[in-house]
Amino acid sequence: MDKLAYHMNKKKKPAKTEGKFLYYYPCQKGKPNFHIGDKKYIEIEVTEKEWEALRELDLFEYNNEHKSYRHNERFPDDDERLSRSEQKKWTDKDIPFSTVSNERIDKLRALSTLTPQERNVYCLSVDDGFLQRDIAEELGVTQSAVSATFNRARRKLDAFDLNADNTPDDIVWKLWQVFMRDWELPDFLDVEIEFVIRGLLNTLLPFINWFYSIGELCRYILRYYLFDEDKIGRDIELYLANASPKEQKYFKNYYSAQPQIIQGVYVRLCMEIKRREANSLTDSHKAVNGIYTAVTKIAKRLDISVEKCLTQRLYPFLAEKRSKRLKAFYKYYTGKKLSV
Repeated sequence: MDKLAYHMNKKKKPAKTEGKFLYYYPCQKGKPNFHIGDKKYIEIEVTEKEWEALRELDLFEYNNEHKSYRHNERFPDDDERLSRSEQKKWTDKDIPFSTVSNERIDKLRALSTLTPQERNVYCLSVDDGFLQRDIAEELGVTQSAVSATFNRARRKLDAFDLNADNTPDDIVWKLWQVFMRDWELPDFLDVEIEFVIRGLLNTLLPFINWFYSIGELCRYILRYYLFDEDKIGRDIELYLANASPKEQKYFKNYYSAQPQIIQGVYVRLCMEIKRREANSLTDSHKAVNGIYTAVTKIAKRLDISVEKCLTQRLYPFLAEKRSKRLKAFYKYYTGKKLSV
C-alpha cells in the first residue's frame, strides 16, 4: 500500500475537468504522468462516484495494514451490570429519578436498542448467570436460537456509543466503519453477512443496480439482519401474498430451500425496489460502472488489460482476506483447521 497515494487521494483534489477529481495510483512500470521525488504515479480524472468506489478499495487495503484497533469492548463490565432488580427500579414510580446515575441511564438506553427477546436472553445470561440450555428451557426455544439471539444482542451493545443517542442506522454505520477499517466485524458478523450475500448471488446484480454503491447495499442488508429478524416471517408472507405468479415461481425455485434469513433479505430487497419504483426512482449501473471505469483507466495507464488488473491486483487481495477470515471462523466454532 502506497501511503502517500492514499493520503493524496483522501484529499479529493478537484481535477481540471469540472465535476471530476484526481486519483493517484502508484506506478512501477508503464507510463507515469506524475512524480513526487523518485516516486512515480498515474494521475487520472475520475467522477465523484468513481472516486467513492476507489476510496472504498483504498480503505480495505490501507486499514488492513493498521490492526492496532479492534472493536472488542464488552458491555457491560462485570462490576457494572444492570441486574433484574435494577431494571425494576425504572418502572417503580416510588424511586426518585435523581437516584439513578447518568451511567445507568446510558446503559438502559443501550438496552432499549434490543428487541424484547434479545433483552430477555441477554439479561438472563449476564445478570442471572443462566446457562444457554436453561434459558432455552425457560423460553421454550432451542439452545442454538438462544446462542444466536445472545450474540446478536451483544453485537448491538458493542456497537452502541454510550456518549450518543444512537439509532439503528447509527449502529449500522458504525459497524460499517469498523468493517472498512478492519475488514472484519466482532463475533464474525461479517462472515454471517457474507453467507447471506452468497445466497443471493442468483439475483444480486439487479439489486446492486438499485443502490448508489455496493456499500449502501451491504449496509441495507446489515440493518435488516440486525434489527428486523423478528419481521422475517411476516415479510415473506406479505411478499408472497402480493407477488405475481412469475415472482412466486421464481421464489419457489431459487429460495424455498434457502435458510429463512436469506429468504427474508431477498423479499425485503424486492419490496424495497418496488417502493423505489413507486417513488419514480429508476435503477442504474453506477455502483458497478464506477469501479469498472476506474479500473479501466488504471489498466490503460499501466499498459495491462482490465482483466489482468482485476485478476492480478484486486481479486487476489480480496480472496486472500476472505479466505483467512473464513478459516478463522471455522476454527473458532469447530476447533479444527479448514483446508480450502
